[in-house]
Amino acid sequence: MEGVMKKLGIMAVTVMAAAMLMAPSSAFAGSPKGVCQAGGYNQVVLGDAMAKYWSWYYGGVGTQEIGHLYLVPLPNGDMISEDPLIFQGSTSFTVRTGKTLVLPISFFLGESYLEAPPDDPAETPTDYKASSLLLTVDGRVIVDSTRTKLDCVYVDVTYFQQPIVYPEPSYYGSNAAIWMVGLGILLPPMSPGEHIIDLQVVSPLPVWGINLGYYNTWHVTVTKP
Repeated sequence: MEGVMKKLGIMAVTVMAAAMLMAPSSAFAGSPKGVCQAGGYNQVVLGDAMAKYWSWYYGGVGTQEIGHLYLVPLPNGDMISEDPLIFQGSTSFTVRTGKTLVLPISFFLGESYLEAPPDDPAETPTDYKASSLLLTVDGRVIVDSTRTKLDCVYVDVTYFQQPIVYPEPSYYGSNAAIWMVGLGILLPPMSPGEHIIDLQVVSPLPVWGINLGYYNTWHVTVTKP
């Protein structure tokens, strides 16, 4: 298990999503049937935003605000279950109105290594569209994988234009992220005020024979400029 955990520390980043924090008139504000949309963006735009996120998160490239985009921080969590392997955490952040939130839901990052061949997507199969996912905002259901497919938030295997070089190699010898696959969403600007985002997500990682999940909470403060 120790070796698995080391690898998961960088590559199997199942980090979580939140969802629409807009007025109830918006479809993203909640639906009894659940919602599966990419924030009104096509898959190319979604993938590009996710690439920016990982460049910032792992490579220290750019800032947390990129134009109209805001890259949502991820909670640190404590393990609450071993099978499935689930971590639970919470965090808070403040964002200005008018910012689109960039939030990965569940991802696997392929890597290059100092002394080994790079990860091959064909040798690390994952089925993120089979994830169990429930997102709520202020108690409203946003996405429920038991009620809707996750195709619209799926990012297929995508190689980064440039490797995301880590500030220093990992303790298992990886030195850069080179491709990604997973689930993500872009969240339109939120209304001013306080919001609570709750997430439960578990994704299958058959390459390790485990399911990995996070139960996370975000406390969000939206302010006017």
